[in-house]
Amino acid sequence: DGGRFRSYIMAALDNFARLQHRADHRLKRGGGAAHFALEPGAEFEPASGGSPERDFLKDWARSVLEETLQTLQQAYASEGASQTFELFKLRDIQAPQGVDVSYEALAQRFGISTADVTNQLYRARKRLREAVLSKVRDTVTSEAEAEMEMRELFEEAT
Repeated sequence: DGGRFRSYIMAALDNFARLQHRADHRLKRGGGAAHFALEPGAEFEPASGGSPERDFLKDWARSVLEETLQTLQQAYASEGASQTFELFKLRDIQAPQGVDVSYEALAQRFGISTADVTNQLYRARKRLREAVLSKVRDTVTSEAEAEMEMRELFEEAT
């Protein structure tokens, strides 16, 4: 009987020492990554006050649109039609404050006819929609889902 208790104590101490060593050398959360102090008062909640789902949809729609616009700009540049993209950007994407972006004003600014402005904007809008739809198709399994996703995404994100 005396031998068993001693073996029990030895095994218990061995286990304690092994577990303590493991605990002392385990990587904590962050696993050796550099730590930095958070600024006091930093907010972790979205500034918009909306739901996280709505904020996610807005961010996702924004990122899809930004990627697509970059791709579209590169495509127009490679085709030698940078003016068309600038016209589209000025009218539909980033209209500056106080600048007349009527079709007539744009026609004068770019030295083309009002009909050309209309046609170029129509084609650019159509091309943007097709490019965004193509990106959305990569995330779904069917054409119907892609159309539904586009509708939901851009209705919710606005």
